[in-house]
Amino acid sequence: MTIRKTLCLGSAKEPRRTPVNIHIWVEVKNDGELSISGVIGAKASGNAAGSCGQVLDSINAHLDGEEITFAPGWDHDKVFKFLKVWHRWHLNHMRAGSPKQMAWLEDNPIPAEEYAYPKSHYTVALNKLKAAGLNPDLSCDKDGNYTETILTEVTRNLHVHHASGIKVGIIVAVGPDPVLLAEFGSSPYNTQGYVLVNWMTEPGAHWVHIGDLRLGGTGAGYKYGSKWLKEALPQTVYNYLAELPETDIPCPWSPPWQSLRLSK
Repeated sequence: MTIRKTLCLGSAKEPRRTPVNIHIWVEVKNDGELSISGVIGAKASGNAAGSCGQVLDSINAHLDGEEITFAPGWDHDKVFKFLKVWHRWHLNHMRAGSPKQMAWLEDNPIPAEEYAYPKSHYTVALNKLKAAGLNPDLSCDKDGNYTETILTEVTRNLHVHHASGIKVGIIVAVGPDPVLLAEFGSSPYNTQGYVLVNWMTEPGAHWVHIGDLRLGGTGAGYKYGSKWLKEALPQTVYNYLAELPETDIPCPWSPPWQSLRLSK
């Protein structure tokens, strides 16, 4: 069921300005996709005293500085909880990673300095997930559909192609790579996802990360960022959003689900 709400968390003082209202729009579409955006100090001219769109950081700064005069139905703890839900579930139908990949990144946040320009969060996340044995995620197929298949069952005795497309071989065992195990110890983040391959054109067997292989020419598991995946909105989150207090404090801007025009 659709949810469309305009909220007002309260007012905050932007630099060199009098206090202005913090308006938020919450929309849950019929297919379960959640979208949240906001504006701080909307003006009838189309301008704003503060930021607009994904204003979580701005609201957090005002919250940390105890600069918000809360609207009826809101207090510090309620706004803090709302921001957590916003951060976690906004655009839940546009996930770059599988549930396991997203959970690992949530538990192991990447510091901003690690993906500062010219690097990107995407490329750094790819490498970290691969090192964690989660890129690809073998609990899903290449389209991100969850399966119960275990790595051993997927790979053993299957013909594989190297990502370069040059070498063909057969997987004869599943990791961890003993060399990496000796170097990093038992940490699964450095040793998972390796298989022993007999290449038809080379003597002996070699340890290779599953992410560097192709099974049946289509790839094994889901690779981070290869599709936009949908994550279902939990009923508890839906119920929480449905119970949020709507505001009667007018906003000069129209909500996003209306045509792009200023409110009269």
